[in-house]
Amino acid sequence: MIVAFETALDARPERWDEAVQALDGTVFHSSHWAELQRQVQGCRPLYVLGRDERGVAVGVALGLFRQSRHPLARWLLRSLELPTYPIAERGDPALVEALVAETERFARRLGCARIAIGSNFAGASKLSLASRGYSTTDRVEFEVDLSAETDALWQAIKKDQRDRIRKLTQAGVEYEWTARPDPIGALGAVRESALERRLEREQGFDLPADPEYYQRLHQALLAPGAARLLLAKQGGAVIAAILYATFARKAYSVFSGSTEAGYKLGAQTGLYWYAVNTFKAEGYRVLNRGGVSASAAAENDPLHGIYRFKHRLGTTPVLCRSGEKVLSPFRDAIGRLRGRVARWRQSPDSSA
Repeated sequence: MIVAFETALDARPERWDEAVQALDGTVFHSSHWAELQRQVQGCRPLYVLGRDERGVAVGVALGLFRQSRHPLARWLLRSLELPTYPIAERGDPALVEALVAETERFARRLGCARIAIGSNFAGASKLSLASRGYSTTDRVEFEVDLSAETDALWQAIKKDQRDRIRKLTQAGVEYEWTARPDPIGALGAVRESALERRLEREQGFDLPADPEYYQRLHQALLAPGAARLLLAKQGGAVIAAILYATFARKAYSVFSGSTEAGYKLGAQTGLYWYAVNTFKAEGYRVLNRGGVSASAAAENDPLHGIYRFKHRLGTTPVLCRSGEKVLSPFRDAIGRLRGRVARWRQSPDSSA
């Protein structure tokens, strides 16, 4: 039972990350993720800590407070986003509900128009966002239980993918992981290559505009040990890369990409198997290969190829549900009106 809340904007409560680990949280509850978002998005982290009558931490929630940079609009255009669901001792639904209620209360106090709750690594949560008035969207993440025997994990991979892993070795592809700052630029390069291919299929994704983004990524995640960069190389050249957030013995795929050569060889499949073996050997419990919209399960969906690829690696699809809720109809209406005006000004015929 939560008897007291400790809520802090900007400065995390003492021993925050230790509490997150004790409660079986993820990197998306950690101060490392909060610091990354502060650096790259300019948001302010909100830490909500619930304690019981003994003063022991029994629940946590991490929020990201955003407001307009315009001097006048900043008082109206405000929102709060949780990267994932709050967590509580033994997954107690009542404690999670209490944390959500406290987070909503503080968001109203901050003057937020909306609150959004993401679902990264949240497939196991029993929280019903719809019952709390949230509009929801469904995602699917692909998880692997690393406590299984290595042979069972290998056999779970579809035969064509197992054959590809063997061929990669025959082609001289080698793998390594690093947390050093100098190879981080390779991640940006392979992601740009992947974007070019995705745009051809009208499946584009956003790349960071900040030229210092990957350096900030290293400072916030890799340097403190909250992420690893896995590389596939052929002839000494990087042909594929994937960044895993690593926290509380759980690994989560954040970014990945391949060069044209790496794509043709299927190097991401080899990197996956390398990740499974590396993290399993170190006692990690779960590997999450990231998510995609739940609609991608349908064969006619544009992203079905990504869904199919991740599933054929022997992963288990896990339903995750994100949600959004209006806290202030007035402020929200102002924000939507401002958005429509901005889009009108950017349209080609707005000056006609």
